[in-house]
Amino acid sequence: MRSEPLHSFKEHGWQVASAQFSDCSTYLATGAWDKSAVVYNVLDLKPLFRLSVAHSLPITCVRWLDRDLVTCSADRCAALWDTSNGERSTLFSGHTGWVLSCDTTDNTITTTSWDGTLGLWDPSRPAPLNLMSGHVAGVWDCATLKSSQVTASASEDCTLRLWDRRTATSFSTLAGGHDDSVLSVCWPADREFVLASDSTDCSILLWDTRTCKPVTRVESHTDSVKELAPLPHQPGIMASIGDSSLKIWDTSDSTNIKLLGSRSFPTDLECVAVSPDRLTHVCGGVNSTTYMSLFVGVDDDAHADLSQKYKATINRINEEESNKIVGYSHPAHPTCLRFP
Repeated sequence: MRSEPLHSFKEHGWQVASAQFSDCSTYLATGAWDKSAVVYNVLDLKPLFRLSVAHSLPITCVRWLDRDLVTCSADRCAALWDTSNGERSTLFSGHTGWVLSCDTTDNTITTTSWDGTLGLWDPSRPAPLNLMSGHVAGVWDCATLKSSQVTASASEDCTLRLWDRRTATSFSTLAGGHDDSVLSVCWPADREFVLASDSTDCSILLWDTRTCKPVTRVESHTDSVKELAPLPHQPGIMASIGDSSLKIWDTSDSTNIKLLGSRSFPTDLECVAVSPDRLTHVCGGVNSTTYMSLFVGVDDDAHADLSQKYKATINRINEEESNKIVGYSHPAHPTCLRFP
């Protein structure tokens, strides 16, 4: 796997905490501890707009909600932003601790917080529809199974829980697999009975949600595994980040996880996102840089096409001073986000 990234985005001034591509793969959103969020046009590798002080404390998560953007923050709030004008549409308030992550599957909003709860939100209302309690420590992450009412959560209390969103209650607890905080959770195969999680104990687990027992455990990273990201439209394939490396896994056989490839970076990583077209991925570093690379599995012909496509753009950007200045803020708001 090629070691050099296609491009490095350097608009943030502190560690990049979160990243996500839009469904059309045209736009990339990032959020950082410098309290800002940036939206890029992936086609020309340029920032379209920057929310310079989106929150009063670090941003912990960014997620697309259709054509709008949701941000979460250590200021105990989440916010919905209208990408057509850069204005805040809704400020979500109700948690008593850091809002650590959110999920926008099926155009609904679920948040997790250091206060130990998950919040369910109507995008147009500032108050939560429900705050779901059950964990005995902070909740780091959550993931909703598409076209279902089931959400999984990962917690500092070393457990995962499954929630019925209709009743706002937990119906299963997955415990005894991790020896430390569970940091991330995902549904890698988009199937109800297979759940993946990672932890500060350096492990990745696959769970059978029918038995609430771990099926497979792998320890490939040398430090905390920070985030898992399933491949859009390719069930069974997921990415993980930990230490300063990204790894790609095939979980199609839940009893035998296969490592497909890996890539090393010059800094510890905090987040990962894979484009829905499965051609590129980005990793956010603690050094405030977001690295974009070709995704493992892209064949040589596609690599040559993409390299040619980006070559002139990358050369031009590297010569422009504006792309090297932390705090880039022009234009002040989006003017041309065009979705198919």
